[in-house]
Amino acid sequence: MDAWIKVIEAVTSLLSTILWPAVALYVIMRLAPRIFSLVEAGRNVTLKGFGVEASFTNSVTAATAALTAAEAKRAAEAASPQAGEVVGAPDSDGPKAAGRPVPPSPPTQPVPPKQVPAAPPSPEAVAGTVTRLVPDAQTHQNLQGTTLLWVDDHPDNNRFEREAFQALGIQVELSTSTQDALDVLNRRHFDAVISDLRRGLKGEAGYELLAELRRSDSTTPFFIYAASDSQPQREEARSRGAQGRTSSPRELLDLVIPAIRHHRTQ
Repeated sequence: MDAWIKVIEAVTSLLSTILWPAVALYVIMRLAPRIFSLVEAGRNVTLKGFGVEASFTNSVTAATAALTAAEAKRAAEAASPQAGEVVGAPDSDGPKAAGRPVPPSPPTQPVPPKQVPAAPPSPEAVAGTVTRLVPDAQTHQNLQGTTLLWVDDHPDNNRFEREAFQALGIQVELSTSTQDALDVLNRRHFDAVISDLRRGLKGEAGYELLAELRRSDSTTPFFIYAASDSQPQREEARSRGAQGRTSSPRELLDLVIPAIRHHRTQ
């Protein structure tokens, strides 16, 4: 097990020092499956020989690896340059090319300085989050069999976050539309729901799902996981009946796991 932890820490520490976000994203996408396969191999061996405590240790390790990958991916995406035209650039097919007089060019708009995104947290910080949420084998055991519905029309974007929940024993079911999610919720009970905000052309699909759910269910914890989460946006989510909104993988676990544990004991 120590060997697997060292592999995970080495890879994630390397990612945190890479300057080019595209390279970081490429590396995490290439290496994460290998990390998970190593962790899974260790889990299968130790579970047979050492029982509940080994299951707890391996679950925390796997969740840490998945959550670290999610944070690195989010940081890489935030740092990737956005495609677009340069403000004030001349048009090569404009009036000059047609032999017509060129009108005075409008003043070039100043380009705002590029903001440097925050670096992903260290593996130690991620591990601290996981072990704080699941501090012992009994807590881990209590999470086994709990259920989570994740609604997103691009589920691959949240692969690592789902891996983190699943590593801790939480069963995750996927849905890609509001109607499908409502059908699933009518058939089954879930301990929590996570939804994106935009789906297709609907900019508030997550809130539409929340409103429909709250017509018949006022207790199931509901969370918005979106690309932005300013304080006004968080307040709006709560005012609409959600238990929280975030764009951070670590904070998502920090919100959802206590809510699942509380909901299960009600």
